[in-house]
Order: sequence, then structure tokens, then C-alpha cells
Amino acid sequence: MPAVSIVVPVFNTEPYLEACLNSILRQSYTDFELLLIDDGSSDASGAICDAYALKDARVCVYHTGNKGVSSARNLGLDHAAGQWIMFVDSDDELTEGALMTLTEGGSDFSVGGLLRVQNGQVQEIVYASGNCFSGKEKELSWMKPFPS
Repeated sequence: MPAVSIVVPVFNTEPYLEACLNSILRQSYTDFELLLIDDGSSDASGAICDAYALKDARVCVYHTGNKGVSSARNLGLDHAAGQWIMFVDSDDELTEGALMTLTEGGSDFSVGGLLRVQNGQVQEIVYASGNCFSGKEKELSWMKPFPS
């Protein structure tokens, strides 16, 4: 059983999908499964997902009709075997070491950061990464506003 199940809903993100998948598969923390949920893509996204599944045994692909991102995430949850769940959008990329940072420390849940990048340059830090919570602390964290 993998420690982490990474669920990636995929819908018509052909231009970004390979960068997303490569950023996940090159993580130094490797105890994960990657669940790609092709939500009825009409571009080559589904074929890209299938090609990655052929190259790496950690990748599983599920094809479904277009039902939206929530339905795709729920389908991923139905098939997830990991102790932890991580959601990644198919047009996003993980930074190097992201999985290691989010899984270390025995937290009940972790919140990753968000950087806006354009033409390879960080434009804005929307939310800083590395927030890990456990026990009562996680209940209180939801009461705090996110930084603007």
C-alpha cells in the first residue's frame, strides 16, 4: 500500500499535463500512487495519461464522461489506497521536494503553498507552503483567514 495517493483530475489540459505529471514523478519521495482521472477530455489529455501509465507502475488512469472536477476527485478517492490523499490540478506543478515536505513530521494534514509563475519567473507568492497541522491545531487553523 502506498503512503500517499495523489489524485489528479484531468480535463483538456494537454498543453500543461506532461509538466504536471513529470513534476510529480520526479519527486524524491516515491512512496505514492498517482491516480489520473480523465474527466471526458476531448483533446489528447487521455492519451497522455495512458502513455504515462505504460511507463510507470505507480500511475493508474480512469476514464469517465465529463462530470466535473468534484466528481473526478471523488472517483479518485474511491480508488485511493494511500494513507494520505493529495490533490493536484492537472495544470499545476509540484516543486522539488514538495511530497517530502508535506509528508514529514507526522501531521494529520498539510497545506501546500501556491506560487504564480509566468514565463519561468515567480510573479506572486499567493500562499506560503509548509503548514502542517495535527490534533486540535487543525480545527483552529480553519478559523483563521488565509493571508491575502
